[in-house]
Amino acid sequence: MQRELEARIRRDMKKHGPEKRIIVNTPEGDVVKGYPEVELKWMFGDKEVVVPKAISVHLHHGWKKWREDAKSKLKKSLLEDADRGEQYVAERLERVILDRDRVVSKTLYNEDKNRWEIDPIAVPYAVLKNLVQYARIRHDWGAMYIGLKGEDKEFYVNLKEYDVLFEDFGGFDELYLKMLASGVPTAVHLMWIPLSELSISQQVLLLARISRQLCYGLWKTKIVSFGREWIFKKIKNINDDVMMMIVFPLVEFLIPYPVRITLGMAWPEEIGITIGSTWYLKWQSEAETSFKLRKRDDIWWYFWFLIRSFLYGYVLYHVFRYLRRSVPRLLGYGPYRRDPNVRKLKRVLGYLKYRKQKIIAKKKAGVDPIRTAFDNMKRVKNPPIRLKDFASVESMKEEINEVVAFLQNPTVFQKLGARAPRGVLIVGERGTGKTSLALAIAAEARVPVVNIEAQQLEAGLWVGQSASNVRELFQTARDLAPVIIFVEDFDQFAGVRGKFIHTKKQDHEAFINQLLVELDGFEKQDGVVLMATTRNVNQIDEALRRPGRMDRIFNLQRPTQTERENILQKAARESMDPDIIDFVDWRKVAEKTALLRPIELKLVPVALEGTAFRSKFLDTEELMNYCSWFATFSASIPSWLRKTKVARQISRAFVNHLGLTLTKEDLTNVVDLMEPYGQISNGIELYTPPIDWTRETKFPHAVWAAGRGLISLLLPNFDVVDTMWLEPLAWEGIGCTKITQAKNSGATYGNVETVSYLEKKLVFCFGSHIASQMLLPFGEENLLSASELQQAQEIATRMVLQYGWGPDDTPAIYHHGNAATALSMGNKMEYEMAEKVEKIFNLAYDKAVDMLKKNRQVLEQIVDELLEYEILTGKDLERIMESNAGVREKEPFSLSRVYESKSISVRYLENGSASGAPLLGGGGAT
Repeated sequence: MQRELEARIRRDMKKHGPEKRIIVNTPEGDVVKGYPEVELKWMFGDKEVVVPKAISVHLHHGWKKWREDAKSKLKKSLLEDADRGEQYVAERLERVILDRDRVVSKTLYNEDKNRWEIDPIAVPYAVLKNLVQYARIRHDWGAMYIGLKGEDKEFYVNLKEYDVLFEDFGGFDELYLKMLASGVPTAVHLMWIPLSELSISQQVLLLARISRQLCYGLWKTKIVSFGREWIFKKIKNINDDVMMMIVFPLVEFLIPYPVRITLGMAWPEEIGITIGSTWYLKWQSEAETSFKLRKRDDIWWYFWFLIRSFLYGYVLYHVFRYLRRSVPRLLGYGPYRRDPNVRKLKRVLGYLKYRKQKIIAKKKAGVDPIRTAFDNMKRVKNPPIRLKDFASVESMKEEINEVVAFLQNPTVFQKLGARAPRGVLIVGERGTGKTSLALAIAAEARVPVVNIEAQQLEAGLWVGQSASNVRELFQTARDLAPVIIFVEDFDQFAGVRGKFIHTKKQDHEAFINQLLVELDGFEKQDGVVLMATTRNVNQIDEALRRPGRMDRIFNLQRPTQTERENILQKAARESMDPDIIDFVDWRKVAEKTALLRPIELKLVPVALEGTAFRSKFLDTEELMNYCSWFATFSASIPSWLRKTKVARQISRAFVNHLGLTLTKEDLTNVVDLMEPYGQISNGIELYTPPIDWTRETKFPHAVWAAGRGLISLLLPNFDVVDTMWLEPLAWEGIGCTKITQAKNSGATYGNVETVSYLEKKLVFCFGSHIASQMLLPFGEENLLSASELQQAQEIATRMVLQYGWGPDDTPAIYHHGNAATALSMGNKMEYEMAEKVEKIFNLAYDKAVDMLKKNRQVLEQIVDELLEYEILTGKDLERIMESNAGVREKEPFSLSRVYESKSISVRYLENGSASGAPLLGGGGAT
């Protein structure tokens, strides 16, 4: 291997040009090292390589004698002059120590690989200073281990990295020649190569060779050899039996004798005709001999022959079928098949034809919707969510347990004389888990569920059929009790009578009356519960909600923070890697998902894990290669094998190899970058971005963003400023201030909107407007703050008219959001309301002016840094506040409650006869 390495180096160096040899003088400083006065060099174009002294035969004669003379003269001079000798030794020792320290500073201990490593950039220096004691080179020239003089450790050198660093200086080939020239003992050894250092082709080749050796060794084992011979013998015997009993007689029957003689498939029967032995005749003779030795005339032989023939044909059929599909695909042109779209179209047409025939048959025979519903009755064994894991039902646990207990043992309620639940109404928004709660109750009670749809109980061919269907439904349910009758969207067919178009029909009146009769008629407590879901309980007929009927109402609200945290953790246990679940701060995630429903919360853990994976650095080519492997071989690996511990460890090793292992830091960063859903207040969007993005262009937008950010920072316990930036092409807007809604103490157990928060929100709306008045030149005010001023008007109007939070602390409410019309009032009363709105509006404006004037220096610096860097974070704003001694507001924060009568603004009195509709209409917006 040593000779091959040297030959390869010389061969690689010749690409730089033809080989030349020259003699040069030895540098003066190298004479003491024992080098000759002149030495031989190779020239490969512009590359210079010193000829290794261990193998050079072209050096001048007498250099050894000259070297000895030079050493003796130096030694004699140093011995004669003791001071010079000590100085020389000290200088040499200092140089050696300094050189050694410089090299050792480039070493480190790799804890993952459990070895000492040296920076490749320090290796040429160590060789030049004669600090390398020996070198061991791996046989693939990908790594090298060197020993330093005075060190008992061995250091690893990555030669691939070295080649990249010193590519212009000859790479490792140059280093190898220098080590030989310096007399460093160098040897090439056969070493283990880590799998991570192999290329994709080498990894595939290694796995193929290992698999081949394993298969070959398994094939040659004694047990497999015995079984192989036994199986082959049985297959040959079955094949001979089939040929002798079926194939050969069939060939003789179908093919005429002269044709068979011509093809060499029959022996001649007449004298004088000769024919050579063919492969067919030899096969027939061997099969006949084997068949006669094994054939028996009893009935059992023929019976087993039929069984063996059937199995043999079944296996052959599937083998040829597989080859018919796989061989063309292996050759590259795919199997011959018809257009799959045509096949799908035929299946769809066949299904539609079947459905049409079935509908016609039902119309002829008459449809029984109740029988159809009970035919589809089922027990719920695995509900989407178990009742013990269901969130947001803690306040209803007692009533739910009562329903479950009644369904499990209805006779106990009858003996005790207790009033059993007859109807349960589950109310909630879409996605809050109404259906899941009903199925969880059914699974907990272990009773069947009959699912009824509105269309099944609608009127049929005659009047009164819907009432008849209801009567039959409950009668059948009593016969099969205990049972749950489950109805989704109950308001669609049990709506308020006469209110909607579909409830004005005559049959709907009869339907509701019959439903009331059935609910009132549960006198025997026979274990039937009507369970329904709805999004609006007010749309259900009031008679159905009276006591004794559907009086158990379960209201499913959006989950609180604690409940969201439980939902997220449960979903994470089902969908995330168990090793990384504890890396996530679920409390923080629950805070940022306050507006998500339970069905949406279940998707958050998977999204977190996927986002963390996408943030990892990947080698795209390597990842695609592995993905192609998985797509090719995953179908051939059974599912039970993929779930084993060994398979999971192999999968985890692949993930580590690809650099996709998630750490706590990765998931923490993802959680920190999450935007609270529906709670981020972005900026303004410029529909025609400016072409010239200059300081003058950015200035009004920077003032707008800085005013919003600073006023939010000054208000106590208010919304948090995350980031503000300026970007003309950003989808969020040219000027953006991301502000996260504040979390009060009640957010954990329910969201509450307080008067203090609305007053702070009102002051916040004036921040950008006042900032533009303070910093923009006179007459340069713009419309950037128009939407915020409108929002301030709406908040002030709602506080006075809808919430009773006027400046005079009058709790009177003059308008309700769901009211059809506003409260009737005269012009004088309307003017008084307008005066109150204007009063609280002006109080908030004056408060905002006072806050920003006290912090003008802070505002100006925020604008300057935003113009310079175009992005500021919440930490940057805190830094600016501290450096400029900003003044924050303190709790308790409240606008002045002193009500002083002032003249009403002209803008409210321009139309004296106007009604209060515009004022009240503005207050209704949110």
